[in-house]
Amino acid sequence: MATLSSLVIALAWISALPESKVFAYGRFAREAGLITQEGRGKYAANMSPRDAANLLIATCGTDVTREAPRAIRAFRPMKGTLMAFEDDIHLAFEQWLSPIGLRRESDGLHLQVDFGAFLEFLIWEAGTGRLVQLLIKLFGVSSREKLQSYDFSVYEYEFGVFEPVEVEVSFDRTEPGAVVAFTSNSEPLGLVHFSPAKFKTRRDLHVRAQVSHYTLMVLALFLKGRLVPGDLTSEKDLYRILRRRETWERAPAITSQRKGVQGE
Repeated sequence: MATLSSLVIALAWISALPESKVFAYGRFAREAGLITQEGRGKYAANMSPRDAANLLIATCGTDVTREAPRAIRAFRPMKGTLMAFEDDIHLAFEQWLSPIGLRRESDGLHLQVDFGAFLEFLIWEAGTGRLVQLLIKLFGVSSREKLQSYDFSVYEYEFGVFEPVEVEVSFDRTEPGAVVAFTSNSEPLGLVHFSPAKFKTRRDLHVRAQVSHYTLMVLALFLKGRLVPGDLTSEKDLYRILRRRETWERAPAITSQRKGVQGE
């Protein structure tokens, strides 16, 4: 299982930020009680998806490390609305999101959990391979003719990575706000848009930070204990590790302490 120091190394490597800066985000969040703190060294606390999500929110939500607690408290409670652009894709999202719940209202489908819990869910799904399975399903719905001719031998399509559909989590540091976008060839298939409960004055300047599903996978595999800091040497090595079936099959399930996001 992962400690805070290993998650810091993982996030610094995949984001190319200095480890010292990512560590500072984690330290300020931990001092505020937003990341688990128990012991040191070999007795250091094991991290949960909640801890990984909070470290990611802090890193992407502000450029000022000491503002990590403020960013986490601002982003976590935001409410989300699902927007999909085809009925079949809408159905695929509804099925995938059923474990955390949706409610249908006149203005669309709303997530029953907040952004913090949804980000935990994303990390958890990335670590089980189900996020990749969703991407394959979305690709099949949006490009049926391409799916028939696609060379799946290149990928561990049941696990590993799947590149024709991408996931991007975008954090707006000035609103705040967040968008989780699913795209194929830069065309949007579906969006989950998160915003604060109280509307704020819209600004004309937007400063954003973005991560992809590769960041989610790396955090998830560290949580599972399937990646350790010494494994991260190059981007080529990362793709090789992600495509190995045993990377996913031999790992214990990720569990979360938060209600509504549970392990297998």
